[in-house]
Amino acid sequence: MTKLTIQCRLVAEEETRRQVWEMMAGRYAPLIATTLEQVSQHKDFPQWVATGELPTQVVKNLVNQAQSGLPARWCASAQRQVQETYKAWLTKRRKLQQKLQGQQTWLSVLRPDAELAKNAGLSLEEMKIRAQALLHREINNWFQVYQQCQDVVERSIFAYLLKHRLTVPTESEDTDELRRKRRQVEIKIERLETQLALHPLFSN
Repeated sequence: MTKLTIQCRLVAEEETRRQVWEMMAGRYAPLIATTLEQVSQHKDFPQWVATGELPTQVVKNLVNQAQSGLPARWCASAQRQVQETYKAWLTKRRKLQQKLQGQQTWLSVLRPDAELAKNAGLSLEEMKIRAQALLHREINNWFQVYQQCQDVVERSIFAYLLKHRLTVPTESEDTDELRRKRRQVEIKIERLETQLALHPLFSN
């Protein structure tokens, strides 16, 4: 379709090409930009961001209300452009949100062994014994089980095992290395939060 449109313009008379260009630059492009902005300022925009879906009828109404004077097919094209722009942005945002949640969960895992044991109400040696026993369970996705676990004791033991790559270490914990790992994750979280905070029209 795009190829045919370009060919028609190339063979059209100069006056026709000028009129088409004026409609593109003077009305079509501004219509898209205005509609994109109106969508982002709509009172229901936070809800659409949360659900990851932008109602087609809302965009259609905004385009029609603009009274741009453009032919119907141009208005329909503008509507599709707005829908596709937000669809791509919402998809990207959903992936960023998933990454952020993953990093936040990982940060909750990266706590000192002594803190995890205290949180579970156990001594470090008791937690190691419990952790060793937990390793005998048949678990496919340890990270998912940790996220879903509501029991404070087991959640701390899961965190301990995840942090140590499903092993029970015999050596003392390297606290400096732990701080370094935590800082790396914190930086990732900060970057993801910055990306998520960007306005949809300026997020690329």
